This record gives sequence, structure tokens and C-alpha cells, in this order.
Amino acid sequence: ALSLAVLLGLPSAAQAEWFSLGTLGGDFSDARAISADGLTVAGVSSLRPYPYNVPRAFRWTSAGMEDLGTLGGNFSYAYAISADGSAVVGESNTLYGPAQAFRWTSAGMQNLGNLGGTFSAAIGISADGSVVAGNSETGGNYRYHAFRWTEANGIQDLGTLGDEYSYASAISADGSTVVGESLTLINGEY
Repeated sequence: ALSLAVLLGLPSAAQAEWFSLGTLGGDFSDARAISADGLTVAGVSSLRPYPYNVPRAFRWTSAGMEDLGTLGGNFSYAYAISADGSAVVGESNTLYGPAQAFRWTSAGMQNLGNLGGTFSAAIGISADGSVVAGNSETGGNYRYHAFRWTEANGIQDLGTLGDEYSYASAISADGSTVVGESLTLINGEY
């Protein structure tokens, strides 16, 4: 069975220790993010062994691996975690549709919505967990735009640099800056 190995406590390479975080019952797990103090990990694990793998977002602490659930569908993926480990973001499918960006806290999994299309995914979170960055399909044209989400303002389209596409790849610790990529339009050429 494949399982996750994590390197913790690195005062020097000679003292590094590897150990498995386990799984949620299946045969794989994959760590995607770690809190600032190194004590909380977020990622994805299977619920059942192959060939019935069902990927599910998890949050791991010294108490063990916690299944973060879904937005009503059967799968979820975690991509980032807040500095203190209290908030996790990623994507989950819904009962009747494609994956949507989510933010998980101890209150549960929250659907962050989309920019008028059908798909969205959250890929980054501020240190305090209050600001999220991600990508969403826009209405009807299968183009993707980067977004920034806050509880107060909801999901906000970050636009492009002239083309119809942008992609967020990270967010600053204070949530004020999102970085990524976008094609530009110069003299009619992309």
C-alpha cells in the first residue's frame, strides 16, 4: 500500500525523520501543504483501496488524519493550509455538478462559488485563513480567470492582462497580493 511519508523536524539533514501519516482507509495519501509550525498537514487520501479509490481532502495533526468531507459529491482535494493550520482550501465536486472551490474550517466546508462558469478551485490561502486565491471558469466560454475571495466580498474576478485567461498560483501571507500568469495581447498577437 502506498502511503504518505513526511519529513518533520529538520535541525539538520542528518537528523531528519520520515514517517507515514497513513490514509483514510484506502491505499494512497499525498501531502500538499503544511502549516507554518510544521504540525498540521493538508492533502488528499483515498477512502477505499484500488480500484475503488475515492480521493478525499484531509487535515492531519498529531491526533491523526481527518476527512474534510465534500460539498455533496464524492471527492475533494486540499491544496493549501493557513499558517496556523486552522483553515484548508481546495476543490470538491457537488452533488449535481463539477468541482467548486472550498474553504474548510472547524465549522465545516464552505463552497466559495465561481465566476459564472461551472468549475472553480482554491489554490492558496492567507496566513490567517481569511483570504483565498484560486481559479474559476467564467460564464459560458470555458475560459479561466484568477480570483480572490473574502468573507466580506465573496469571489472577485482578478481579470487578465489582455487575453481571456489568467491563473492564480499563490497568495501573500497578508492576502493582499495574488500572483500567477496571464497572456497579454500585443499588436493583435498573444
